[in-house]
Amino acid sequence: MSFIIIKTGSTLESLIQKKGDFEDWFLQHLDLAKEKVQIINVQNNQSLPALSGISGVLITGSHSMVSNREDWSEKAAIWIKDAVAQNIPVLGVCFGHQLLAHALGGKVGPNPKGLEGGTLLLETTDAAKTDPLFAEFDNSFFAQAIHFESVLSLPEGAIVLAGNQHDPHHAFRYGDNAWGFQFHPEFDVEIISDYIKYLEQDFSDLNVDSQSLIDNTFSTLGSSQLLQKFSDFSQSKSCTVHH
Repeated sequence: MSFIIIKTGSTLESLIQKKGDFEDWFLQHLDLAKEKVQIINVQNNQSLPALSGISGVLITGSHSMVSNREDWSEKAAIWIKDAVAQNIPVLGVCFGHQLLAHALGGKVGPNPKGLEGGTLLLETTDAAKTDPLFAEFDNSFFAQAIHFESVLSLPEGAIVLAGNQHDPHHAFRYGDNAWGFQFHPEFDVEIISDYIKYLEQDFSDLNVDSQSLIDNTFSTLGSSQLLQKFSDFSQSKSCTVHH
């Protein structure tokens, strides 16, 4: 059984030098043996494997936009839809969250309120109380996020698990095996701060002081536990299927 990380882009060059790339940050929290993980760079047109023998799938963030409907992104969406249909555990984060929603029939586009970023307070819904990943969470939790686009309408049948006023769809579940998080459980304070600095002009255009956003960032290890929970869920599910 192998766990697939669908790499949909790379982080800032300055961050790669200091902290590695998107997939490295996820691997720190997933607690999976390296030899069981396949990293497939779909943005570089690497092919996704056949769906047999996959224990779980994680789709990373990207500096691309789902609404641009690039070829590599649309191809990945078809594969993701098939993976969900075959009951393989799938988790999409940021761009991955939006791509998952798009693959399943939701609508993705620029958030009408513009760019959102920093350490955010998110509220959970009643549905989160019985969700395999969110069940132990309080009614609200903090998470890092940075995004221009959002899931504007969810796929039919999807359930909202967490949101805020800027984006009511920060987390959703589809069926009993697929999740999307607009926020970044893999980000630490240094990563989110570097992104806020990088987008300083965009925040300034919205009359948002990026330095005050940076000053108000703090560790959100609670939200990063969701990655471990997803890893545990995929491993327990693959054991159930194959034994």
